[in-house]
Amino acid sequence: MVEKKLMTEEEKDRVYSEALRLSKAGKKAEARALENTIPFQPWAAAFIKKYLGLEELLSIDGNFAEVEKVYGKEWLVK
Repeated sequence: MVEKKLMTEEEKDRVYSEALRLSKAGKKAEARALENTIPFQPWAAAFIKKYLGLEELLSIDGNFAEVEKVYGKEWLVK
């Protein structure tokens, strides 16, 4: 499970850059795992929950810190 941690835009940029470097080096799994540490966007979570369901949203191994900040922790269990 990915740690739920908020990030600044600068931190997100650094993580994306490192993930891109890993991907270009052929380390796709490591790149994807690193990308998953970036907080999931609340609008995207809302879209997935509405159209695909909560179960599908929760099947994503991602950082939901921003989702919880915007919608609250209970939103991920309803």
